[in-house]
Amino acid sequence: MRKTLLSIFSFLILTAFLQAQDTVRVTAHQGTVMKWYEGYNQMVAFPEAGSAYQKINMNLTLGCPASGCSDWDYTVLIFALRPTGEVDTSIQSIDTISTDPLVLDTTYRYRQIKERFELGRMITPYAGYMARGTNGFDNSWQHPYTFDVTDYRSLLTDSTELQIFYQGWSSGFSADLSFDFIEGTPPRNVVHIENIYRPGGYNYIQPDSFEKNVLPKMDVPVKGGASHVALHFLPTGHGFINSLNCAEFCQRSYYVSAQDVTFIDQLMWRFDCGVNPIYPQGGTWLYDRANWCPGSKAIRYEHDLTPAILNDTIPGFDIDIERYEYTVPAGEVPANYNISAVLIHHEGYNFDHNAALTDIIKPSTDVRHSRQNPSCGEAIIEIQNLGGVAMQSAEIKYGFEGGAEQSFTWNGFLAPMEKEEVYMPMPVMGQRMDSQRFYALIESVNGNADEQTDNNRLEAQAEVMDHFEQPLTLEFKTNFRPNESWWRLSDEAGNVVYEERNMASNQRNEFMLDLATGCYHLEIVDTDEDGLAFFANNDGSGYVRLESSNGIPLKRFSGDFGSRIDYYFTYRDPNQTNQEEKAVFVYPNPAEGQLFISTHEILDAPPCLITLSGSEMKVSAQYQSQQWVIQVGELLPGMYLLKYSIEGESRYKKVVIQ
Repeated sequence: MRKTLLSIFSFLILTAFLQAQDTVRVTAHQGTVMKWYEGYNQMVAFPEAGSAYQKINMNLTLGCPASGCSDWDYTVLIFALRPTGEVDTSIQSIDTISTDPLVLDTTYRYRQIKERFELGRMITPYAGYMARGTNGFDNSWQHPYTFDVTDYRSLLTDSTELQIFYQGWSSGFSADLSFDFIEGTPPRNVVHIENIYRPGGYNYIQPDSFEKNVLPKMDVPVKGGASHVALHFLPTGHGFINSLNCAEFCQRSYYVSAQDVTFIDQLMWRFDCGVNPIYPQGGTWLYDRANWCPGSKAIRYEHDLTPAILNDTIPGFDIDIERYEYTVPAGEVPANYNISAVLIHHEGYNFDHNAALTDIIKPSTDVRHSRQNPSCGEAIIEIQNLGGVAMQSAEIKYGFEGGAEQSFTWNGFLAPMEKEEVYMPMPVMGQRMDSQRFYALIESVNGNADEQTDNNRLEAQAEVMDHFEQPLTLEFKTNFRPNESWWRLSDEAGNVVYEERNMASNQRNEFMLDLATGCYHLEIVDTDEDGLAFFANNDGSGYVRLESSNGIPLKRFSGDFGSRIDYYFTYRDPNQTNQEEKAVFVYPNPAEGQLFISTHEILDAPPCLITLSGSEMKVSAQYQSQQWVIQVGELLPGMYLLKYSIEGESRYKKVVIQ
């Protein structure tokens, strides 16, 4: 009885609700330390059945426990466990009461059988740098992951058991797990959810045996009340001790068929491991793999099976992996596929025209988009079609708060549930400096009003770029494979200012950059996707850095960068003056104690100081003797921006406080 009370108490303490506006947050795991190859289970109280939610996000934050992160890449799977109503009866122990006659006392174990449904999967990074505090990392490292689990609402209701299964053979990682339930009408009403194949890892040795025993052909009845069926398929390939480097490092497709007709051909491969936001790592992090990269989510593919329905059945439903045969070397582990195949039976779409803005990729301070930020020149958003009618156009409004709003028309083709990244011209610098808060809004879809408007707008904080005001030099030290590497510098409009593709081997090159005032994009590319300095090749070691004209380093780039580096910065030509700069004089600069602003212009309001991230400082500004005086003695030393406004136009000057 005491054990039961403690379990209930722990359940109540570890399960928390956070209600903010129209979102309910449910906390399932906090700081769970994953030490060994096992499941970490927790009972969780979800919102009761009957409540409607337009979207449910599962949030996983991976971190390092106090003992430190692991050096190796391990698979992490998250399951919801649904009782089947069946009980497993097995013998727990047998005690001999008497031998003559033989009398046994048998104790049976009764265990309720539960079916596992995979909600999401990720593979941990090679985290040795975190454990040892090198290459810009330490043991405080964390990284967030978000999974859309809206269709799994029937599993996430009332009291449900969740499991984080850590397929690791060493300690370890920590895990925080929560769910955000966003109120509203879901894209579709799910009638039934089922595992069409049992989730798990399966050795791939003989293709015929694998297809027969793991992915057999079958007739699938469509559940009553459903008119549509969607397939969620999540495969990852592991193991490569064979001549084909399969299943981890060989490109293979899977095929979905019905009635002996193949209608889906999907390559299960990641081409983007070399731009992993968690870099560098202490292992082969940049190698592309079978639907996963170290430190990233595995992709869950979704396919509409509705066209294959015949008389309320999908006849001859089958998934086949592209065939290959090999001999497993003696004593080695064969190729393995970890799979989850879930069928979503639903009633169709609740809206015809329902476009959702699902992410702002840039500008953004989200660590998941750190490879592309801070930036200028273009904004990137992600849109999704949650309606039943294909999206072919969308009108989008966007800009920085306080600046001029811009419009963009997207044209393309998005089938229901599909996503696409949209590239839009970034607001000019003068507008974006009014606020570092960027927003985007979908106004219409296919020329029609969007039928669900509360998923049309997102905001993101933009990060201030590095700023230089002295002549710059780019130093590029090549490795032994210079034919793989090149660099390019473009202005805010995308015009190429400098480009170099033909550098000698193992050579230190210096390029003087003669730039006008503006924002610039520096691209450093390695076509072999292994950077300039990677331990697992024989390419040697190179580097890239920006320096001032007198050789002072201003920006250093890691040589272990994978595919590419995208670096944005602003520059002001010290020899270039304009009417605005002549009109306002700021001195002394650097300042200590007081900062003076002298101008013949009439300012709209007292000037102020803001941080490079856009936060306004609380300082006194008074007009005395035909000039403004700002008291800066209480400010921390560093770089700030002086913000002032003339005839409704905000302007900025960089100042340094000593």
